[in-house]
Amino acid sequence: MFDVIPSYEKATLVAGAAILLGVLWVIGVVIYRLRFHALANFPGPKFNAISSIPTIRSLLQARRPMDIKILHDKFGPVVRVGPNELTFNSAKAWRDIYLQGMQKDAIHVGTVKGLPEALPMNMADEVTHSRLRRAIAPAFSAKAILEQEDVIQAQVTRLMEVVHCMGNKKEVFNMAECYTITTLNIILALIFGEELGCLEEGESNDWAPIVSQTVKESASEQAIRRLFGHGTILYRLLIGFIPVKLRAHMDKHLILSVSLARRRLEANTVRKDLMSLIMQQREIKGEISVDEILVNSAVLLFAGSQTTASLLSALTYHLLGDKNTYTRLTTEIRSSFKDEDEICSKYVAKLPFLNACIEEALRIFPPAPIGLPRTVPKEGALIDGHLVPGGVTVSVVSWSATHNAANFQDPDSFSPNRWIDKDKHHGDTRAASQPFGLGPRACIGKYLAYLEARLIICRLLWNFDLVPADSMTQWDPSGEMKYMKTFTVWQDIILNTKAVPVERC
Repeated sequence: MFDVIPSYEKATLVAGAAILLGVLWVIGVVIYRLRFHALANFPGPKFNAISSIPTIRSLLQARRPMDIKILHDKFGPVVRVGPNELTFNSAKAWRDIYLQGMQKDAIHVGTVKGLPEALPMNMADEVTHSRLRRAIAPAFSAKAILEQEDVIQAQVTRLMEVVHCMGNKKEVFNMAECYTITTLNIILALIFGEELGCLEEGESNDWAPIVSQTVKESASEQAIRRLFGHGTILYRLLIGFIPVKLRAHMDKHLILSVSLARRRLEANTVRKDLMSLIMQQREIKGEISVDEILVNSAVLLFAGSQTTASLLSALTYHLLGDKNTYTRLTTEIRSSFKDEDEICSKYVAKLPFLNACIEEALRIFPPAPIGLPRTVPKEGALIDGHLVPGGVTVSVVSWSATHNAANFQDPDSFSPNRWIDKDKHHGDTRAASQPFGLGPRACIGKYLAYLEARLIICRLLWNFDLVPADSMTQWDPSGEMKYMKTFTVWQDIILNTKAVPVERC
């Protein structure tokens, strides 16, 4: 009987049956994810439970940390933000997720591509990551960083010269850009013995924007992974549709980094820089290949510049917006040093209010406000009192943890005293602020970041009074920082400032 049906009607029937099956499949998936999925009883928006689309939209709009915080404000300390994903915002969750050996989740995408025989450390599996970290971490120990203080101070001096020039001309300049170039110059000098060579003119070299733009490709790739999984046929097909312009930034960053690293490795230099320490580890233990050194140089350049620059920008903004805090800090700095040459690592580490201001800037504006996803092991895990089944993606989003009123009193207020007067701020859970992460994948650049921040802010405020040059609308906290964008790190920060040289008798 089917044979007598015209071919066009057969095609219509087949198409109709396919559509019906598709609709039934979608309905089945929706019902399963809402009623029968292992995460069905966790709170969160129903659309997020059904689909990854809300997360992808938030990710590509560069608003994910802030959107996650809004969900936690509504649903509580644990939220189902995707069909198979939970986020948490407590100090205990930090420990339960990142100190229990959970593996990096497959949806995570780094900011640096690998080479054929070498992966960047932040994208490697647990065994490879551990090996690479053992080889690289000694170069970033407190002792190793302190031995490089003269290199750091030289770049800070260059920054002071630029700000002096701007101050004498009474010109407005973007302090955030100066911070970015300075921190990039520092990490370039520490690893390769080179620099951008552009800070003197107060303008950015091509590399500074390249470094900041690499995160956009990684966000696009993560969106594809969330929809279609990692390594699937659809993933491999769609990855080629990421705009060429975005891919070019990541490619160029890797090419430039590898070129510098090769030049440094081939140089006959006796200078004891960070690269020499990494090579020393290679010679002693053989735990890292030359290709792995090359590709991880790109990781170190990105991590060592963007995050510290964001910290410095946030601290400067909040100081300019709070006259009492600004006065207290400048008084502490200027009364502690009679001469600028006295400002060094030994003494800046002992300034209580300076260090409290840095901790508060890290809390209120974490340089990496995202959540680093982990996969719950197959046997499941207890996270902040919640039994989470195996295979689920979990994370703590820094922004939501540090802006959670259950963790900090007046979480949106810049209050350095919370790190000094523990009696007054007894309700604060300081362990909820983990700007450098926790566990085996925590940031290895912690000591460098603190030293840079202390020296730069100290010398800056010893030499100058800073004045905001506009209303700084981008920093308006209303609407969950609606004018700010962030992927892995904050994007396109503007901090228009004037500098007035301090007059001394």
